[in-house]
Amino acid sequence: MYKNATASLQINGALVGQIPIQSAIRQGCPLSMALYALCVHPLLRTLENRLTGVSIGEGRKRISVLAYADDITVLLSNREDIEKVHHSIRIHEEAAGAQLNPNKSRTIAVGGWTEPITPLGIELYQHVTILGVTFGPTMEETVRESWTKVTNAVRAQARTAYARNLCLAHRVQYVKTYLLAKIWYLAQVLPLPTRHTQQLKSTCTWFIWKGAIFRVPITTLQRSEELGGWSLPDIALKCRALLLGRMRTLAAQKVSATAALLRKWNITETVENPPTQTKSRVNSYMYANMR
Repeated sequence: MYKNATASLQINGALVGQIPIQSAIRQGCPLSMALYALCVHPLLRTLENRLTGVSIGEGRKRISVLAYADDITVLLSNREDIEKVHHSIRIHEEAAGAQLNPNKSRTIAVGGWTEPITPLGIELYQHVTILGVTFGPTMEETVRESWTKVTNAVRAQARTAYARNLCLAHRVQYVKTYLLAKIWYLAQVLPLPTRHTQQLKSTCTWFIWKGAIFRVPITTLQRSEELGGWSLPDIALKCRALLLGRMRTLAAQKVSATAALLRKWNITETVENPPTQTKSRVNSYMYANMR
């Protein structure tokens, strides 16, 4: 399928010349993901074997590279690893024909790192977005920057759809289906700050009531339809439930960092619902430390 493949330019309805395709894959080809995975796999294994990485959990599981499709994240813990990354990428470029694009790559210094000197020509940034999460030098900056980006996206979407001629039922449905859909992914990764909770609530109610004074409390909209409401999600409660649900899933994986933290805090047993006052304090301590 890929042998002697060529491409042509279409100018004013006419095909002009042929360009031989010596690398890359066809867009939309069913084999594209499998072929790309086969191509990038040697690079990932090389990085895993050569880099020191970061140890996570009591089992000291070492992680040096994470990959999702063509989004590759490399974790470095010492300066010697920088040259190892450089050498591994250059070998892969010669073998596969692919090339690293420094303009689309980012580096970030976390913890005690100073500005790294890298031969790859990748610029140092204060914040880096990886799979929808904006990471910063500290946990506080990561939470703030990530939720600020998502909140701004919700506001922009609300402004775009504000002028649509929608009834109350359609506006509530739009909020649940489109606006709030932007926050559920991040809610499973980072806790939602109170400030951004208020901003999201204001954006949703402003859109529902077309900028007018809120005619009914938001708690009324959050009631079920049987109780006279519109089943509008409680943003703060749902975000917390999603985060705790994800923590529970990670805690079930014995080698995860979440499981290691819970064992360190001696919080490994299930509690009754509703919990007693003593156990509730333990859970509050766990949530505060995770934040």
